[in-house]
Amino acid sequence: MKIGIAMDSFKGSVTSLEAGLAVERGIKALVPKAEVELCQVSDGGEGSLEAIYDYCGGSWQKVQTVNLMFEPIDVEYLICTIQAEKTAVIESARVIGLHFIQPSEATVSQSSSYGLGEVIKDALTKGVSKIIVTLGGSGTTDGGLGMLQSLGASIYNDQQELMGILGNPLNTFDTLDMRSVFEYYQQSGIQLEIANDVANVYAGANGAAYVFGPQKGATAAQCQWLDQQLSKVALAALEAGIDLQKVPGSGAAGGLGGAFSLLGAQMTSGFELMAGVLNLRDRLKGVSVIYTGEGSLDSQSAAGKVPSGMAGIANQSGIPIIALGGRREPFLGTLEERLTAAFSIQLEPQSLAQALNKETTLLGIETVANQSFKLLQTTLS
Repeated sequence: MKIGIAMDSFKGSVTSLEAGLAVERGIKALVPKAEVELCQVSDGGEGSLEAIYDYCGGSWQKVQTVNLMFEPIDVEYLICTIQAEKTAVIESARVIGLHFIQPSEATVSQSSSYGLGEVIKDALTKGVSKIIVTLGGSGTTDGGLGMLQSLGASIYNDQQELMGILGNPLNTFDTLDMRSVFEYYQQSGIQLEIANDVANVYAGANGAAYVFGPQKGATAAQCQWLDQQLSKVALAALEAGIDLQKVPGSGAAGGLGGAFSLLGAQMTSGFELMAGVLNLRDRLKGVSVIYTGEGSLDSQSAAGKVPSGMAGIANQSGIPIIALGGRREPFLGTLEERLTAAFSIQLEPQSLAQALNKETTLLGIETVANQSFKLLQTTLS
């Protein structure tokens, strides 16, 4: 009997690997000799680099840059071989993540994606043929202009004065000159691939400012102003032949998706990118059951998250799939019928702080994996 385990991290509690090992302990308490294929996995957000390093190996690169508030930080990214190509993999959240700030009106007006561009520039000097950037967890709403500034773009205000790099460049944006960026990037010949799981466009009611701005601290007035500025950027892009309002995901990460689109980057589902890099379909061939899960199993889990992606792999091969979550909503939307079963790992009433405790989470995962597998044993060969 072979068991497949592909757990996402439980944010703020345990990593993908820790969650997977807890499932394995629960199963091996019943079947000590069970063969287990344990896959670290991510949907392209937190934990992506660790999952890729676990499977592909590679070397960690450290670079000095600034976070979204222009505070100096050291950031690691990964260089490894993926499908015979030397590839750099960068998590944008490590540079401009929401975790660096207490979201507020002030942070919205001061934050920029500039530091991410500095990491990309470093990767461009490493002899890679491809750069993969994951967009999840960004704390900025600058339309990706800060990143473009770092790569050499010039931004002018309505007086046609060249703007500096500090602060959110959308605040003063009027026109954009990307000739230096195109020259710099196109000469490199390096492919850009972006891991992204939202379909929001650059501007408008379904755009970066109105949909994601509030969670980053933006007031209603700021959302309106930022959207007006994003619309101005989109108009400039349209004049250059790129319609950001027709690019699904251009509004991701505060508009970073759109900025990368201007560079000709390929936009890919975060989970599908990870599934390909980690060779999940081949590694899970022949398993009798798959265990997956994440911190919160809810209606959003069907939208490109790990449980949804793993359900797709399992369903294609007719493999039972069990999902475990730190919490479980009564109805999981379209994911409901694609999972064999889904369980909360909570063993008793407790506060959120208690539930997020690492030892509590690991015990819950191990226990529910053990008990659910005990039931499955009656039907699995």
